Amino acid sequence: MGVEKDNEDKMLVKPKWLEVRKTEIAEIIVDGVDLLEEVRKLKVKDDEVVKVVKEMKRAGERSRECHV
Repeated sequence: MGVEKDNEDKMLVKPKWLEVRKTEIAEIIVDGVDLLEEVRKLKVKDDEVVKVVKEMKRAGERSRECHV
């Protein structure tokens, strides 16, 4: 008996742990504010900010090249 057969008769992962669970989307409203909608809006703003910062970096790189 070698290391290859150490766990041969053991269950290391329970089948229950491997079940796929359905994700449920819930509406979360606090003080009349839909929190999921607010998160979606922030995500859009984050994407816009990232785009602007990238554009500013590119513009900065071009202006440095001109002054060299």
